[in-house]
Parts: sequence; C-alpha cells; structure tokens
Amino acid sequence: MIDNQLNFVEINDEQELCNHTAGLIADNKIIGWFQGRMEFGPRALGNRSILADARNPKMKEMVNSRIKFREAFRPFAPSVTADDASIIFNECQNSPYMMFLST
Repeated sequence: MIDNQLNFVEINDEQELCNHTAGLIADNKIIGWFQGRMEFGPRALGNRSILADARNPKMKEMVNSRIKFREAFRPFAPSVTADDASIIFNECQNSPYMMFLST
C-alpha cells in the first residue's frame, strides 16, 4: 500500500457515516467519497465523488485549487434526485450519460 499521508475514517454504521460526513461538509471540509469497484473514464462517477458544501461561494475555487488542479471556468455537476431537479434548476431534461447541463 502507498503511504499518501491522507486522513481517512472508516465507519461501518450507515447512520453514523452520514452524520459524520454531513458534519464535515457543514464545516467546509472537502470529502473524497468512494465505494465499490474502481472506475475509469471521463464519466465514471458512480462509485467516487467529491463532496463539498455548495452554499459556500468560495467552494468552487477551493475544490479547483486543492483537488482538481483545473481551470476556474470548468463547471461542477451537482447531484440531485430527479424529483427535486425542477425545484433547483430552471430547465430540466433527463441526461443519464451526463451529456446536458441544466441551468
């Protein structure tokens, strides 16, 4: 195993895991979340995610500079349930392969 100096916590109780993670996000921490098998490719997002508080106006800059190391103009893709999408976005369309962006 490679020693990459990352802090991690393994929590086996689902409710405790959700509460712990929500608390970290509320404290403006950036969470690397993964579960299941490894994936590969530009749209391989089902088993790994970066979780952060979208309410913080500086969070995009924080994620880009600390983790993604990418240009500031690149968009982020929030995850929402299909039932809540019309509440959050002005226009919605089904996009199972992440080919469209709602505004």
